[in-house]
Amino acid sequence: MTATESVKTLENRVIEPLRSRGWYAWWALRETRGSDEGLQSDASTVQSAPRGGLGELRAQAPFDQTEVAVWQIVLTTLGGGVGSGFLLAGGFTIFSAGPGGALVAFGISVAMLFAVMTSLIEVREAMGEAGPYYMLAVRVLGAAVGAAIAWNFWLLWVSIAAYEVVAVGYIVRFWAPHVHPAVWGPVALVCCAGVAAGNSRWYARAEHAFSVLRLGAVLALVVVGALVASGRVGGHAYGTENWRHGEAPFVGGVVGIIAATVYSNFSVVGVEAAAAMAVKSRKATRVVPVAVCGTLAVVFLSSVLVVGLVVPYDSGWFRTGEVGDSAASSVFTFITEQARMYAAAHVVNVLLLASALFDCCASLYVAAALLGDLATRALAPQWVRGHPARSLAACTALALAGWGLGCINPEYALAILAGAIGVGGSITWCTIAYMHCSLRWSRRLKEKRSSAVHYRAPLFPLGPLLCLAYLPATLTTLVVLAVWAGFSAQLFLFATAQLFVFLILVAAAAIAQRFGFCCCS
Repeated sequence: MTATESVKTLENRVIEPLRSRGWYAWWALRETRGSDEGLQSDASTVQSAPRGGLGELRAQAPFDQTEVAVWQIVLTTLGGGVGSGFLLAGGFTIFSAGPGGALVAFGISVAMLFAVMTSLIEVREAMGEAGPYYMLAVRVLGAAVGAAIAWNFWLLWVSIAAYEVVAVGYIVRFWAPHVHPAVWGPVALVCCAGVAAGNSRWYARAEHAFSVLRLGAVLALVVVGALVASGRVGGHAYGTENWRHGEAPFVGGVVGIIAATVYSNFSVVGVEAAAAMAVKSRKATRVVPVAVCGTLAVVFLSSVLVVGLVVPYDSGWFRTGEVGDSAASSVFTFITEQARMYAAAHVVNVLLLASALFDCCASLYVAAALLGDLATRALAPQWVRGHPARSLAACTALALAGWGLGCINPEYALAILAGAIGVGGSITWCTIAYMHCSLRWSRRLKEKRSSAVHYRAPLFPLGPLLCLAYLPATLTTLVVLAVWAGFSAQLFLFATAQLFVFLILVAAAAIAQRFGFCCCS
């Protein structure tokens, strides 16, 4: 693949498929034991276990110390990992890197996820305090950087909500092609805000059930794909012909694999929050990372292997038409069509629509909780402190603004939002990895290691170092490709927009700290 083709591939195929990344924030939902404790505005609730809706959110409630059942953590997290982002963009890893490169990309993503989860568990135990991870960053990296990381984390969830309301329009267009996609966005946003504002006990149960259904549906699609690849269904035995076609199995070499990890990471970034829930139970700290990452590895690798056997990396399925967010863009739809199961496309689209709505509800819920916590720490306007409805309204308004920008200038707005999600998530991973390395190598931790730290991350130091190297390697590759053969503004904005925003946040936080306008408490 030439440099010009690489730029064209990344510009057209990196930005659009990422609109429907499959992060799931409802790992934060579960049923508490005993009385109805509700959701606290402390952002640690994002990493713990609220039961009540936003109306029960309390400004200064203590950190919930109720242990979460291991099966609830694993099930809800798996449902978030195997989401619309994987169903849509998973196949484009093959387009970017070939079938072999796609397997390597997902392997790297799952390995980094395991490293981040285990690092977060050890950091939480070593620092011996409950609270959101960015408050740990304040102690390790300083107040200014910690405040910037906190705001970056909040913007991450607002960007997800904005993305999902745009995605809903394209998903519904699969059934109503003559209706403009922009019509459905505000309707979906209002409905999701209403769900986030209400009692969420029923939502937690629905999320558990939907996670089981989604995992079952993906595994069923894998079985169908295996039957198609073997020739038992569809009448053609593919064998390994697509692995020997053209430049396969590794297309584009290292650059192609790095580009493919942009897709694969969208399915796993955010899943690391399960580690913060698991830290309350010593059993969960050892079971959850292995169970989550092991299951995701089996699902992802088996799915990509089957798709790579059936769909060639240069298939017209990737090249013809505009890449959207409906089942028409999913390679699983292609496989079901090869199996002559034409009605299955509607099933895939239902899964995508439900995933987008769940993601939007969860993102608004989490963003509102984070904003309330930032206000209690003097990092956000005080008019939202103790007023969850105001926090939700502010997050909804900002998400609606992002949707509006997407309607006015979708190309550049979506590039910026995609970068906010992708780069913002990578900044989170790098922060956790750096804190882990700093604490493990500090003299204070060495002195306390025998008594205070009961958990040791098994991949240290290779895992954290891999996470620290990933972000600069990816950004450098994307920026070079953006300017290599004709300047690509979309790709350049995707790679750099959120990084510039983060640097501005650091500078603003440093100035505010210097003049006493805000403090971290």
